[in-house]
Amino acid sequence: MSEDRISGLSPAKRALLERRLAASRSAAGITRLPSNTPAPLSPAQERLWLVDRLYPGLATYNVTRFLTVPARLDAAALQTALDALVARHEILRSAFVPGHTGSPEVRVQPPGRVPLEERWLDGPAADEQESTAQILAHELARQPFDLGVPPLLRALLMHLGDDGAPRDQLVLATHHIASDEGSRKVLLDELSEFYRAAVAGEEPALADLAVQYHDVTAWLAAQRDGEAGHVAFWATTLAGAPAAIDLPTDRPRPPEPSFRGAQLVHAPAPGWWEAVNAFARESSVSPYAVLLAGFGVVLSRHARQDDVVVGSPVTGRFRPENHGLIGTFHNKLPMRLRGPAEQTIRQRLDATRSTPTEAFAHGELPFERIVEAVNPTRDLSRPPLFQVVMIFDPGSREEFQLGGVPATVRGLDLGGTKYDLSLLAGVRDGAAELRAEYSTDLFDEATVGRLVEHVEVLLADAVARPDTPVGALRLLSEPETELVVERWNDTAHDYPRGALLTDLIGATTARLGSKLAVTDGVRSLSYDELDARSNRLARRLAGLGAGAGTLVAVCVERSVDMVVALYGVLKAGAAYVPLDPAYPLDRLAYMVQDAQVTAVVTERDLLDRLPEGDHPRVILDDPAEQARLEALDATASANAATAEDRAYVIYTSGSTGRPKGVQISHRAL
Repeated sequence: MSEDRISGLSPAKRALLERRLAASRSAAGITRLPSNTPAPLSPAQERLWLVDRLYPGLATYNVTRFLTVPARLDAAALQTALDALVARHEILRSAFVPGHTGSPEVRVQPPGRVPLEERWLDGPAADEQESTAQILAHELARQPFDLGVPPLLRALLMHLGDDGAPRDQLVLATHHIASDEGSRKVLLDELSEFYRAAVAGEEPALADLAVQYHDVTAWLAAQRDGEAGHVAFWATTLAGAPAAIDLPTDRPRPPEPSFRGAQLVHAPAPGWWEAVNAFARESSVSPYAVLLAGFGVVLSRHARQDDVVVGSPVTGRFRPENHGLIGTFHNKLPMRLRGPAEQTIRQRLDATRSTPTEAFAHGELPFERIVEAVNPTRDLSRPPLFQVVMIFDPGSREEFQLGGVPATVRGLDLGGTKYDLSLLAGVRDGAAELRAEYSTDLFDEATVGRLVEHVEVLLADAVARPDTPVGALRLLSEPETELVVERWNDTAHDYPRGALLTDLIGATTARLGSKLAVTDGVRSLSYDELDARSNRLARRLAGLGAGAGTLVAVCVERSVDMVVALYGVLKAGAAYVPLDPAYPLDRLAYMVQDAQVTAVVTERDLLDRLPEGDHPRVILDDPAEQARLEALDATASANAATAEDRAYVIYTSGSTGRPKGVQISHRAL
């Protein structure tokens, strides 16, 4: 665990954690493996090797650093420094290959030359140089590594500016199987010393490494018998935990992830970070604990779950022998956050006060072993145990020089992600920042932007009103509140309240008479044709007694004829009762009897679906009926219905077990 993470804990938690770490360090020390002894992979390396086999060409697990130096670098000296770095750290010159059983094996190769490309970009204008440098940097960063062909390090040196204001940029890329975020300082510090020595023609001032990364993996493998306490802790802690956080997504989850992702940065309002820190001190917890609690509440409210699991990364360098090594020590710990919406933020912090401390104290157990201990149902569409991660960055800065000149170091956004959502919360360059990395398979940028903003709003409200139940804390910002509560509900609109639906369709017919009105894929009618056919049907129904206050059942398959039937009933002044031919016979019989219909409009193929009765039937596809309709006047007849009269009656299932007819007026429709 990083010193920043430890220092962020409360004194009591820090003391507990340091006691447990001391107990871990008292175990037998790490020693060198005898020559030619096969080295086991760490559980994390085994997983990364498997991912590489399943998704060849994936660059998501490339670890890239982008350095800018306001000076010219010596390419020959840089090559010497890179080669010396790989010679010093066996992990960077290790080949990961399938063994005889198919399982991966590690084979350390002799020191060799690191691929270093040199590009001169000092000709075009400054903005063009920078644009070209970004393109080249991303091209290098996205190149997949062949894990069986070391070295697992490559570099690109770009010369920008001119002789008056030279500026060099250096891109360093490794694979996560050989290096992690915690290796950055070791790699950069040693590269700086090797470069200084190469330029000066001196021996580097670096002590020999006592052990190599593969010695650590062998030592970890030998400690399996001592993992029982850690295994029991995680199995108990995560018993019954939900397998996923079901956040509302913009798209269905694909059966397998593509690892495509994007980032967005949100800057909280001035004073927000100071308020969070002040509340953490008042509550005797770390800012990390407050951020984690607030993020958990936001996730719970978005997913409508009172139990969520969030991942939290730790450096995993628990032993002093690990501090000077490059390798993949990084570990991920599940943080289970739960509690009812009636809890206040203070109560939520009290309830989960020991969660981070206990998790970190059992953080030596690799994530892959935690998964084995919990044994969740596996799902290729999502990572096990958690799909959302929170990272806390307290804003510590590391000084770094290359060639005696201060260099700025930053990462590169490769457009990938390993999780549904990752939130990095903390301070950068003295300002609070909430940075989200999200899966573009699932989310749009606007959706993630709202969720991140909700973290800011909820925490601001929580520290201002700490005795308010977390379920009642504000989520929406003022602009979003205005949009959702005011603008989206400002739906008042004038409409012709006294008109019938037939009047409105008639007005459209007057404008668009020859245009297409309805089609079923086989037959089509223009507005004029629909008007004529429905007028004839209305006159036929009126002759059978249909009019204002009466009901006409319509049992017709979905087609042009169905629209003619509904429109014709309304033009007669009656209301229609739709009868779905797929309904059970007894339900159809009940609806016809209960509605006391004046007539039934149907088709020949559906006659056996309808009950016998004394109500007349208009069979639309019967030749005799068609001849009768064609003989009628195609102009509209008088309609005595009003806007308050029924337009249709729809039958529901009914709470008593019998269908109930709901009456809808023309005005309501």
